[in-house]
Amino acid sequence: MIRKIPDPVHLIFIDKNKKIRYVDDTFAKFVGVESSEELIGKRIGEVLDTKDIKRPIAETVIDKKEPVLNKEIRLKKIEPEEEIKRDEQFIHLLYSCVPVESVDGELLGALEVFVDLTEMERRYKLQECESYDTS
Repeated sequence: MIRKIPDPVHLIFIDKNKKIRYVDDTFAKFVGVESSEELIGKRIGEVLDTKDIKRPIAETVIDKKEPVLNKEIRLKKIEPEEEIKRDEQFIHLLYSCVPVESVDGELLGALEVFVDLTEMERRYKLQECESYDTS
């Protein structure tokens, strides 16, 4: 599979046993680990802070075999050593997850796609402030 996905897009493949089998290197850095290999075999709930949801979305997609498309979500940043401004405590993501099946229709798992909208959102707010200041 592809190792280098351009930021701000992140890909994860989760098998039918709900374990991570593929994750791009950019996502590994996004969650604070050096190598994507460190995440292989883990459940998504072990990697992302999912305590605010009853169950990771990918697990529901695998069980129901129904996609979740273009859902906006916010994840709390985990950066204990850094002072974080209130507006920068969350990462804003556009999230999709689709079931993956073999040509025979056997469920193989789910593909998660995260697009990090945080920087775009920050720029938009900055532009709004600048346009307000010039009015």
